[in-house]
Amino acid sequence: MSLRTTGQGSPIRAIALGASMLAVVIAYVAMAYGLDVASVPTEVKLAGGDRPADLGVYVWPQSIDVVNATMQLRVDFTPQDGLRGDRIDAPDRDLRVMVSDGRNVHEVAFKAQQPMASLSTDLDLASGAFVYYPFDRYQAQLRITTAAALAGDSAPPPLTQAVTVWQGMAGFVLTAALGKSEAGTGESSLTIDARRSDAIIFFALAAYGAMAVLGLGSFAIGALVFLRRRKLDIPLIGALAAMVFAVPALRTALPGAPPLGGRADMLVFLWAVLAAVIGLLLLIGTWAAEGPRP
Repeated sequence: MSLRTTGQGSPIRAIALGASMLAVVIAYVAMAYGLDVASVPTEVKLAGGDRPADLGVYVWPQSIDVVNATMQLRVDFTPQDGLRGDRIDAPDRDLRVMVSDGRNVHEVAFKAQQPMASLSTDLDLASGAFVYYPFDRYQAQLRITTAAALAGDSAPPPLTQAVTVWQGMAGFVLTAALGKSEAGTGESSLTIDARRSDAIIFFALAAYGAMAVLGLGSFAIGALVFLRRRKLDIPLIGALAAMVFAVPALRTALPGAPPLGGRADMLVFLWAVLAAVIGLLLLIGTWAAEGPRP
């Protein structure tokens, strides 16, 4: 008996289906293995100086606004042994702290023996654009300058800092590095690089792949019916219409999805939608020409 049978138990179809599923599983495992989808954020201590630090600085990146190119972060200050007042979170003298991103400067004054409140601010991103999603990368620069006011000092002396950065943010992997600062200036210069986490990249690539499959599948159905290679089946019109709406739904469900207009949208999403619409139009055109008459 020939193997090229077309009946319900065709071994050729079973082998093809098994090979396809095996290829999908291998590709999935390879992508999951190559990408660190379970990475855990860590904190890194960047600055201390040659002598014990006067002030502890903890930087908490909160979120990134890719549209307005800003990074929201919180900065906590803790006086160390040589600067601590009556309370663990209060300095023994007046302090002045300036936080700058190279364009905007935020200055905060702390009173002696008063708790040091956190500073929340927005940094302009030095580089990066959402059009490269999910492979977009961003960089923020932060400069922290501290000085203490002493009685009789016209110029407050600078304070050394111990800077710690939490390298965690939902959907992003952060890497903080300390830049060069002049000794004795009481200044710390930080650079924070951000990229999409491997888990986000994994899901985005899978979603764009699904969009491409839906678009090409819809076009193939419409083209085969239009070319008379397959029989016109009226329920297919409803199925293709659902695919037309399924592709934008996938795009909206992308994790951390930026606005439309990225390169992946031009290369995949737009063409997937057009292919689905063209397939639907071919099917409707064939139905209009050859469908049952009243």
